[in-house]
Amino acid sequence: YYWASVGFEPAETWNISATVGHYDFEDNMDYSHGQVDVTKSVGEFGDFTFTISQAEENPFDDDDDLKVVVSWSKSF
Repeated sequence: YYWASVGFEPAETWNISATVGHYDFEDNMDYSHGQVDVTKSVGEFGDFTFTISQAEENPFDDDDDLKVVVSWSKSF
C-alpha cells in the first residue's frame, strides 16, 4: 500500500485531512483509494468526524460506490 496524506487546522477545534493511496497486490487486483476527513473537537465530549471515502479497482469504471461515514471518538 502506497499512500500520501495531508492535513491542516483551519480553526482551533477543526481539522481537515485528505489521503490518497494505491493497493498493489500480486494477483493484479490493484486499486486506488481516496478519502477526506473533517473533524470537529468538542472538548470533553470527544471528536466528531465526517468522512467521504472511495476505492476504485478501475478508475474508468463508475460502479464503485462513494462511502460516507460519521463517527465519534472519546479518549479517557
